[in-house]
Amino acid sequence: MSQAYHQPPSQVYEVKGAAGLFFDKGIYHFGRWVESEVERAGQDALNASFARSQQQRAFARCMGDDMSTSTAGFADPYVAATRATESESGGEVIMSGY
Repeated sequence: MSQAYHQPPSQVYEVKGAAGLFFDKGIYHFGRWVESEVERAGQDALNASFARSQQQRAFARCMGDDMSTSTAGFADPYVAATRATESESGGEVIMSGY
């Protein structure tokens, strides 16, 4: 989106001051990390189609698609945050996992 509007991410999302500077730097470093992970994933492939497949999987891992093995993404807080338990009166009680 930043490239489409030819503006830094902090201006697109209206993050001002020092926070905007650090926001831009964080976006830049995250993008560089994703690029390096994707490039590294396709280096050992036997052919171009395997390389593309491995690169797509590496990109998905970086974006958090595979939550069981990825360290890059964030878990959905609503999945584990609430669970239903049965109270003594037989009614359902929603408990927070926090």
